[in-house]
Amino acid sequence: MLTATIPLSSASDRTKHLVHVFPGFSVGGSQSRFVQLVKGAGERYRHTVLSLDGRIEMSDHLPNGSAVAVITPAIQKGFGLGTWAHCRRQLRQLRPDLLVTYNWGSMDWCLSNYFVPLARHLHIEDGFGPEEKSRQLRRRVWTRRLALTGANSIVVVPSRSLERLAREDWKIPESNLRYIPNGVDCLRFGSFPRVQQEGRPLVVGTVSTIRLEKNL
Repeated sequence: MLTATIPLSSASDRTKHLVHVFPGFSVGGSQSRFVQLVKGAGERYRHTVLSLDGRIEMSDHLPNGSAVAVITPAIQKGFGLGTWAHCRRQLRQLRPDLLVTYNWGSMDWCLSNYFVPLARHLHIEDGFGPEEKSRQLRRRVWTRRLALTGANSIVVVPSRSLERLAREDWKIPESNLRYIPNGVDCLRFGSFPRVQQEGRPLVVGTVSTIRLEKNL
């Protein structure tokens, strides 16, 4: 069963259809980036968002009238081949031009599209949870090696550290790997002459979730 929360607008049938698989569609970095994509791309694409944990708070930030459907697929996790079969049935129903998956929580969908792909695949890794703060879990390393190394997949990472992990540990071929930084030009903040001249302390502010693995 699928529960639609936001109807698609009257997008043309010829508009490219992107299916985005999020571990959850609550407020977060990758979800906010998706909303900016929707705002910037306009009517070039129509989107279907799959929220695997059922949370859809980010839906409130989508622009009115956007060609986005947000659904919560009732697919049992941890069911192995049965889960992958459910994912493939869902993909056949949605018929995406591009499957976009996010982080470890979407790996079942990467695997389901690996053998006899149903769509071109773009996987985005933004970082890790606390369970992988200090080291990579061996099972996850081997799963990524299998799920993300196919000729049909492109892997996008926002940092040089993740790029190195993807190349050296996950064995992602160079042709499949893309480094796209988050977009903040750190060199702009390399010196503060006015603060230095006045001799006052430098105050740095940040807006972020306070999580140990972020190493703030």
